[in-house]
Amino acid sequence: EKAEWQLVERTLIAAFSSTYTFYWSLADWKYSGTAMLVRKPLRPSKIAYTQPALPDSHSSHCDPADRLWHPEGRVILATFESFDLLATYSPNNGTDAPAFARRAAWDAAMKQDLSKKSRPLVWVGDINCAAEEVDVTHPEWMMQQCYQGDPEDMRGQPGFTLGERRRFRELLEVGRLLDSHRLLHPSSPSGPPPPSGPHFTWRGHPPVHQPVARYHGKGMRIDYSLISEELRPRLAASDILGHGSERHGFMGSDHSPIRLHLRSPLGTHGT
Repeated sequence: EKAEWQLVERTLIAAFSSTYTFYWSLADWKYSGTAMLVRKPLRPSKIAYTQPALPDSHSSHCDPADRLWHPEGRVILATFESFDLLATYSPNNGTDAPAFARRAAWDAAMKQDLSKKSRPLVWVGDINCAAEEVDVTHPEWMMQQCYQGDPEDMRGQPGFTLGERRRFRELLEVGRLLDSHRLLHPSSPSGPPPPSGPHFTWRGHPPVHQPVARYHGKGMRIDYSLISEELRPRLAASDILGHGSERHGFMGSDHSPIRLHLRSPLGTHGT
């Protein structure tokens, strides 16, 4: 909408255009577009706005007007000197068969492309899957939510079903990808981390116009910084920058910012 774009111009672009170059992958509607800000004078040698296998995977991932763009703006892939940077807003698994098929097609396309990658990769963004029980505050409760029909592996909270978690592990394996946050913040054998700490990137909103909010006090870690195995020696930090049921540091969103810090390759300067 024109008014929304004017707001972006007055705030984001006005504040950062002198320091950053903007790359946009816009949605046809609603909220799923993505953006990448790259500090000047650094510039990617190539920018893509979809993954090669996505347009043929499902109609929702193909823009008939331009197959080089994801129609919901969910992908930006930037090529830098020592790695590729993939930023995605992965679709929610939903609670019905069409939504299951849409997400399964996304995962299958990602798996196909990851199996063919030849360069180190950093994959960041809302991947919409909590990999393990320690990645949610209330795992048993989550498994009893939403869809409870067949197939069995689609039962539970979207983002925490057995099927999604299995496919996520397959993506990590075929892409030789590491969960940078879990590498630096190992899970405890005694159970999930405390709900109050900076361990979950999505949290349910507090009550606003109702006495009880169903997801208030509950959280999931569904945003990631995944890195190729060969980038592990460069991993310096991977942090969640928000915490608590009141979403301190969440900056108005129900998702927390996350931060990844990679050291420069040997023989170079900076980070």
